[in-house]
Amino acid sequence: MLMKHSNILKRLVPIPEQSKSHVSLTFDDGPDWKYTPKILDILKRSKIKASFFLVGKRAEKYPDIVRRIFEEGHDIGNHTYSHPIGPIFNYRIIEREINVTDKIIVGITGHRPRLFRPTWSPWHINYKRMWNIAKSLGYFSVGWSVSSIDWLGVKKVIKHKVLSRDINHGDIILFHDGAEKALFPKREATVRVLPEILRTLHKRNILTFKLSELLDGRDKTSV
Repeated sequence: MLMKHSNILKRLVPIPEQSKSHVSLTFDDGPDWKYTPKILDILKRSKIKASFFLVGKRAEKYPDIVRRIFEEGHDIGNHTYSHPIGPIFNYRIIEREINVTDKIIVGITGHRPRLFRPTWSPWHINYKRMWNIAKSLGYFSVGWSVSSIDWLGVKKVIKHKVLSRDINHGDIILFHDGAEKALFPKREATVRVLPEILRTLHKRNILTFKLSELLDGRDKTSV
């Protein structure tokens, strides 16, 4: 299991002498027909790989985008089927959320994901339940250590949250490429600010990696 601040990250990813640190870029709640392709274009131009945690019902709706994520070498993780908002007390419902999404991703890519991220935050009532159930199903559950708070849709806030602090080796940065339209309808600010963030990380000699690369020393077949 990958916790938010894990010594595993530091052990499995050696730091080159010229590099201050390694970080991982992660994107939640996609795929989205408008924003995910734009983010993929940016990552492709920058020759950077990231990890995408997909919501099953959106993966089902946009299989071509899921295939593109996979074929361009990014990680695909499970982020439940419906991204439930309210509390879930029935563990079987959570299992179904995970298992249905698993089957959808396998059906599109031919590969079973091994990364899982619970929805919402560690303070949400469902978070720990999802984390533990995913673990029992054989997933590596992944949190984050730096939140861009891009769900606010404000470019200055995203830039400040990511770049105005010291980046530590093994930091996992949380962005979003999709959203519940009624709550957080736009990801345009994320798309606009991402190139600047990537350039700044490069200037600071901060390298990026996929989360699956952290697991290479444990089980290369698991992601």
